[in-house]
Amino acid sequence: MKSVGYVLSLFLLLGFFISCDEDNCCANPLVGRFVHEIPDCTEEQTCMEFVHFLDASRANIRFDGGDTAYRFNYRVEDDEVFLEQEPTSSFALHFHFSIIDSQTLQRSDNGDLWKRE
Repeated sequence: MKSVGYVLSLFLLLGFFISCDEDNCCANPLVGRFVHEIPDCTEEQTCMEFVHFLDASRANIRFDGGDTAYRFNYRVEDDEVFLEQEPTSSFALHFHFSIIDSQTLQRSDNGDLWKRE
């Protein structure tokens, strides 16, 4: 009788994982840090840009040679990543990223490739 309960538990657990939908329990493939080194960087610039996806909805980004990282919410639609600032913020990005593969993003406005670190 003990083995029947064990087998039944395994089937229930397997059913839970099979029915898992991506938004609720599956790993977010973007979580992590993607970097881009600015070519011909000067001493006045920060030469490494990055976007660090913290979880399924928040990211930090430093770009265009600045020394400040900004916090954004993000969403993914059709292999495009859109960074969205809070509605009360006056700061806005004028670009987004295309997902090339699990290791590479491409910035929409200038074509720069950002690689997973």
